[in-house]
Parts: sequence; structure tokens; C-alpha cells
Amino acid sequence: MILRLFGIEPDKVSIKGRVSMPLFYPKDGGGVCMTWDYLNKTEHQQDVCRWWIKHLTADGETPAIAFLLSPPQEAGTIFLPWPTVHEANLELATQAIKKCVDDGIAVFPVLYTDDKAPWWYDIRKVCWSQVHESIGKHVNGYILSIETNEVAQSVGQIQDCIAAMEEQMPGVEYYGVHLQWNKTGRYRWLGGDSTPFNANLILAETSWHPRDGDKAGFEKLKAETQAIIANNPNTKICLHEYNWSNSTINEAQRAMLRELDLWGQG
Repeated sequence: MILRLFGIEPDKVSIKGRVSMPLFYPKDGGGVCMTWDYLNKTEHQQDVCRWWIKHLTADGETPAIAFLLSPPQEAGTIFLPWPTVHEANLELATQAIKKCVDDGIAVFPVLYTDDKAPWWYDIRKVCWSQVHESIGKHVNGYILSIETNEVAQSVGQIQDCIAAMEEQMPGVEYYGVHLQWNKTGRYRWLGGDSTPFNANLILAETSWHPRDGDKAGFEKLKAETQAIIANNPNTKICLHEYNWSNSTINEAQRAMLRELDLWGQG
């Protein structure tokens, strides 16, 4: 980067080309790690996480990471007790985020998880501005929650919470959600009018659980991804969550996704 030629470190990564945002990577000794708990990892574990993100990024792609800012016990306890900001832990989180930027990794914090309190639909009851003041200059975009569709009542409810996120955390390029495709429930994401109009980025999960990614195979992933793209023509899509196996099938799936008209892939 030109700034680095003059000894100036950039505040955030400039995204060029398509994005590589791996969610899963192999755990030493077997199993799988995720980026969601990046702020909860030890410094060594964070180093390993960033290494894998870059390792899984192809030439010409921008590496990126999505990680949680809550619940506290999964996100470096930057709130302690909830919803009080713990300033020392927030500073540690900010330093961990800076390491991503130093490694050329674009940053996409996720405010809430999907299956436990605190809940994303209570965003207007929490002041996120202090967190944003500390980390915002390093952030490319904010994501409302993991699998926002799980407890959503309507697309309007999601849109209102995205608007609250923009109000409290202004000035970044992307405001989005993580949604599972075609998941039954009161709210169901199928594109079109079911896509929040004020989300300019969606981290998409396939209709199957990522543990079943190998079983889903190549053609099923391709067909579903093409349907997601076709039904969301005005929104950037990162096919984020589809297979957590460290397998040749996963490698082939990732290579195939790179050939489709996506903003990015996991």
C-alpha cells in the first residue's frame, strides 16, 4: 500500500477485487475453529486465525474477517457487566482488530449472536457509540447478528435494527446481516421483498447446516448460490457459511464459488 511506503499505517483495509472471508479453519489435532470468537482467543490463537484467513485467500482477493462483539463471554468481555463497556477490554479488542488491519484483513464486526441474549432486536436499548468510537476507524462494515432470521418477526423489524446500527455507528461502508437461506420460520429469507432494503451486504448461510457441507456436495451448493444471487440483484452477497469440513469437497466448492458473481465467499 502507498501509505506504508511512507511509513504510515492505514486505519483500515481498502477492499479491492472480491473478498475472501473464511469462517471455518482446521483446529490443531482435529476439529474445526471459527472466526466468530476472534476477540475471545489468546494472542497466539488470534495469530493462527489470521494466518488461516490469509492462507485461504487467493491472489487478487481481499482477506476479511467477521467476529462477534457480544455476548461478552464469547467476545473478549468488552461489555462487563452487560451493557456497560469495560474500557480495558475494549482497548485489548481494539489492538486485536488493529492486527487484522496490519495483516491486510478487512474487518466486519458482528454485534450480536443468534441463539442467546443479548438480542439484536433490543439494539435501541444499548449504546454502541463508545465501542464504535474505539474501533470504528478500523472497520469496513458492521453486521447486525449471526442468523438474524432465526428470531426475526418481519423484514421491517430487521430494517429498523439496521437503521439503529447506522445511527449509532456511522461512517462505515457496509451495514448488513447474516441470513440463512430459505429457513422456515415467521420470517423467511428468499430474496426480493424479504431482503432488508437498507442492508448493502449479506453474509449468507446455505439452507443446510455447515456440518452437512460435504453431503450437500458441489451441484447443490452451486444451484442454491445461483438462486441467492438471482433473487438479490441489488445487494452484495458473501456466501459465508456452507461447509466446515477440511476436505477436498470443500476445496472444490470454494473454487466453484469463486467462478460465480459473488462479492465474496467463505
